[in-house]
Amino acid sequence: ERKQKNLLEEPTSDAVEESECLKHASTIALILVRIDSSKPVILEVDAWDFALGSVLSQIKDNIKLYPIGFLLWKFEAIEINYEIHYIELFAIIHSFEHWHQLL
Repeated sequence: ERKQKNLLEEPTSDAVEESECLKHASTIALILVRIDSSKPVILEVDAWDFALGSVLSQIKDNIKLYPIGFLLWKFEAIEINYEIHYIELFAIIHSFEHWHQLL
């Protein structure tokens, strides 16, 4: 039988530790930045058996790559049956179509 927790109780040390870890991770994680049209952008694309993903990034401060946006796309049933080289090409084309205003 599962015991219900009272939300007004003091948090356990594990909960406090997890909360602090989450706070730390959220403050050091990369955040999305606005695009600077005077600088080049980098489009990274990857495809799996069931989906594709792409990240549009830009170098800021001449050293660090910052994400501008993310794209995740789940393939339709027919697209899952494509051969791998067609899936990779589809991922590239779809990413260019999605990000064309910023490229």
